[in-house]
Amino acid sequence: MRTKINKENYCGSGREKTDCITAVLHRSLSCRLGLTNGKEPYVIPMIFTFIEKDGNFDIYLHVHHLRNDDKPSRKREYIDYHKDNKIDVCIEWDVVGSFIPSMGEKVGIGCFWTVAHSSVIGYGEICEVVDDNEKRQALEQQLTRYTSRKWKIRDKEYKDVDVLKISLKDEKTNAKFKQIEFPQSFSE
Repeated sequence: MRTKINKENYCGSGREKTDCITAVLHRSLSCRLGLTNGKEPYVIPMIFTFIEKDGNFDIYLHVHHLRNDDKPSRKREYIDYHKDNKIDVCIEWDVVGSFIPSMGEKVGIGCFWTVAHSSVIGYGEICEVVDDNEKRQALEQQLTRYTSRKWKIRDKEYKDVDVLKISLKDEKTNAKFKQIEFPQSFSE
């Protein structure tokens, strides 16, 4: 299927922005979580789920407590640094379409091509979900999102992971959206 692109659009505000963000998050298979330990950056690809309510987005991620040697993983150390110091994390999603000419009259020139894509970059404080119902719901929703089936999470599995929540700050979240016609495998 060919990719169809309309003019690039940085989403405005209100319902338009919410719809743009929702479209990108629904089609993204993973996100990238940008962290620091105060000295160096660290970007982690992660699977996620989200809940949108009245234009506000809560993003849920999960992370295991410890590595096999009972020490916190690097991922865990960086996440804890942000939690302990109340520093916002940066999180990014994108959906990639196809390679297209960016300037119609210069189709034969290699540097005038681009990749059709949509993306969301957001910021928010990361916290651990402590409410058992919210934690279980987030884990079950995440599993269902990726497998399209219902899951029953056993207590041992449930206790071995933490669920993290990032409430995106609207004023710091931007969505760049290009209308892309996706192959069937990328549909909701």
